[in-house]
Amino acid sequence: MLNKLVFTKKNPLIEAKFGKKKIFNFLNLYSLWLFNNNKLFQKSINSKNNLNFPDGKPVAKKLKILQERGPSFTRNFLQDDFARDKKHFFIGLEISEIERLSKVTKIPKKKIWAYNPPFIKEMEFSNKEKIKMIQKINNFKTDYLWICVGNPKQEILANQIFNSIKVNKIFNVGAALDFLLKRKKECPNILQNMGVESVYLGITNPKRAFKKIKKSFIGLKYLKGIKLE
Repeated sequence: MLNKLVFTKKNPLIEAKFGKKKIFNFLNLYSLWLFNNNKLFQKSINSKNNLNFPDGKPVAKKLKILQERGPSFTRNFLQDDFARDKKHFFIGLEISEIERLSKVTKIPKKKIWAYNPPFIKEMEFSNKEKIKMIQKINNFKTDYLWICVGNPKQEILANQIFNSIKVNKIFNVGAALDFLLKRKKECPNILQNMGVESVYLGITNPKRAFKKIKKSFIGLKYLKGIKLE
């Protein structure tokens, strides 16, 4: 292991409103596996531009701080009065879904824009695609950028475009929009509190989730390689 994965005990909602320009990552056991097996992911989330929050219950328990779930943060922030006067750009959202998101969050449609890039199997988007996203984000005069393309793609992308975009914050929130827009059913609270969201994913979508669940269990052995700052 080259480095320890550094987490913060700061409150994400307060930092989102008043803190400096940062990238927000919500990390779980699968993220720990990625950190120890993917050098590009490791380099990305351990840079000074990032704030890492414990999305997974085992991670939060090890650090002895509160769990900060990406989907919960997304829902709470977007439905906060503070967010309604800001401009939000979503990578991973279809333009046709803007009206629906506006109704759910009460954010005016004119304050929301979106771009859903083509699916890639690789970890990195092409330079052409990144330039396209940067232009769209800056042209919209974005306050808050939400990246919802799953890890490690979203964390790598956020760090690669960080210095080229003029935004207040960048949030990597994975499947949060799927739950907010009811595309997918979210794990029940009782299972969230037990820290077995990966098991719920395996039950509801076993074909897609098997490899991720296996890597999440392997991630348990990497808990000793995390620290709090």
